[in-house]
Amino acid sequence: MAAENGGKAPGRRAFLAPTGIRDSELKGVIWIRWSDAITEAGLSPNQVRQPIPHEELLGRLAGLTKELGRFPVAREFKHKARTDRRSRARRPTGSSAGRTR
Repeated sequence: MAAENGGKAPGRRAFLAPTGIRDSELKGVIWIRWSDAITEAGLSPNQVRQPIPHEELLGRLAGLTKELGRFPVAREFKHKARTDRRSRARRPTGSSAGRTR
């Protein structure tokens, strides 16, 4: 699985889905932590994502609140994150990518 993923270790869920092994069959039976299983397989555990700094998080909240004209509800946060990811994926690359018109 790691070879198919560019040498990067699969996450626990990515490993369980195609193998048919249930999480309960793995947790605490052989390894206490998924990173222990990854290490034993000779791979490096994936890095944990770092939390967003409070100032940046509050800035994002303020921006979305201003955009909506009211305090957002949970689904609006999720929708905003999803649409932002899609728009980043469609951004052009190259020398003119960062220019404004």
